Amino acid sequence: MPKLVLKARQKRRELSEIMRRMIVSGQLQSGSKFPTYQQMERMFDTSRGTLQYAVAELQRDGYLIGRKRRDLIVAEHLPCYSRFALLIENSEHGNQFWKKMVDGCSRLEESGVSIEIYRNMSAPMESGRRKLQDAIDALRIGGCFFIFDPVGEWQNNLLNNERIPKVVFSKEPNDNPSVITATFEINAQLSLVGQCMREKGVRRAACITMGNQEASNLFETVMQRYGIATDSYLNQSIPETKRSAAANLVELLLQLPPEIRPDGIYVNDENLLEYVIHGIIAGNPVRWKHLRLVSHANFPTSQVYPIPVDRIGYDTMEILKQAALRLGEWHRNGNTERILITPKWEKSQ
Repeated sequence: MPKLVLKARQKRRELSEIMRRMIVSGQLQSGSKFPTYQQMERMFDTSRGTLQYAVAELQRDGYLIGRKRRDLIVAEHLPCYSRFALLIENSEHGNQFWKKMVDGCSRLEESGVSIEIYRNMSAPMESGRRKLQDAIDALRIGGCFFIFDPVGEWQNNLLNNERIPKVVFSKEPNDNPSVITATFEINAQLSLVGQCMREKGVRRAACITMGNQEASNLFETVMQRYGIATDSYLNQSIPETKRSAAANLVELLLQLPPEIRPDGIYVNDENLLEYVIHGIIAGNPVRWKHLRLVSHANFPTSQVYPIPVDRIGYDTMEILKQAALRLGEWHRNGNTERILITPKWEKSQ
């Protein structure tokens, strides 16, 4: 290996950057022993203290494994290919999907995939963004996964950075060669909702959602396909800031005359389910026994409810696995094929 002479003004971080790129380029191969200090002193013509700093930084970033100097080896799973960033708009608290995505990150560690959580990515403070950019520049992460809509100047700058792959949720493919789109199969999910309600003998169905969600717009069409009556007054949206209003809405629905009262309810947002159940039980303890409840779900879920609930939704662990797999593939072959996220149905007991 040729000798590299560092100029006096070059700092210790620049040496660690050179070593890091030697590993990424394959000059120092994964699983191989890292050079000794004597070898590095000859290679870089620098002091032992500078070398120790650079080695410690590579250990911290996951490029070198081992506590004792003689045991140091180049990591099998390099961070630039196996460590990714999960970007959250604010915090996962109050959002079941974000929370389960965060919970799933630690479970992927066993498969050699590491996912770092970056919160408050839409906050005006820039500290989190600088931390993310530093990790990208230092090759400490190999890709980003947006689990919110990336709108804004800095998000666009990151999306347009073709040196690092990104996964984003979108209904349409993206022409950017570094962007991989992930698409929820909403039509397939609603078809399962229709199958479920038809199996349970539902004649008239209501849909309760939060905000302007695509599934609620398709609900009437899908219900008609399965021979289930519905109407605009049964398709209601709850403001995100007033989730508890879902309980009052359900109470009102159950007080409608029998000929227009729903005997099936689809909750299109898991964050509303607790309130809907409260409204069902409070509205009429007798009628709810004849009501069929279906809810969107973010799996895995172990929540037990006081009334039967069929849950139809998406597996957050599978989403994370597919995203990590595709981000890794991008580094190997530039694959940006769209990720299709298929729903599953967990029947009530």
